[in-house]
Amino acid sequence: MEQAPLKTEEEIRDYYSYSVFIRVIAGLSIVWFGILSPLSELGGRGIAELDRVQYSEGILNVSYQKVLKGSDYNVLLLKEQNSNQWTEYYCGYSARHFARANWCFTDEQIEPYKNKHAKIGWYYQDRFLWLKNPHPQLVSLQVDGKEIRSYEQTKNLSERYKKSGVYLEIGLSIFVFIGFGFMYLIGELLGRHCKKMLKEREVVL
Repeated sequence: MEQAPLKTEEEIRDYYSYSVFIRVIAGLSIVWFGILSPLSELGGRGIAELDRVQYSEGILNVSYQKVLKGSDYNVLLLKEQNSNQWTEYYCGYSARHFARANWCFTDEQIEPYKNKHAKIGWYYQDRFLWLKNPHPQLVSLQVDGKEIRSYEQTKNLSERYKKSGVYLEIGLSIFVFIGFGFMYLIGELLGRHCKKMLKEREVVL
């Protein structure tokens, strides 16, 4: 069934406003999800050089944080000697921090080492654009003199994360540009159609 044409200037203006809204939302989504978000995810990745690594020793423990129902992640904790404070360590190796995605070990891997003396090698991630990761990043772990994770192992893990992240973010950006680009095009065509109808009626927008 053919849709009835718009009859009033008010209807046409409303549709034009709607077209502007569509274009603004689509444009902002492209900039954020297609450009800034991938940049913030990939930028600032990679671990620090060995000469920047600092070391802390103390009692190792784990804090379990709940994200969703039935979904937990663990946070590595270290309490240094003569200190009552626990320091959290993560393994994101990026200027962008997501706690639930930056845990260092599975529960099974870290459970045998809880409440034991540990030495952690760590550093602070460099700032990237507007992002600053406030948490120390773990690059090595020794427990009672046993090496659990070395600097080289962490470096290899970080490089694998970065490579897989590149593919994921490129795919996401392509999807965003196609989806929201189509949305922007619809808004643009609608806006032009409204302008044309108003021009035919000699009405200035």
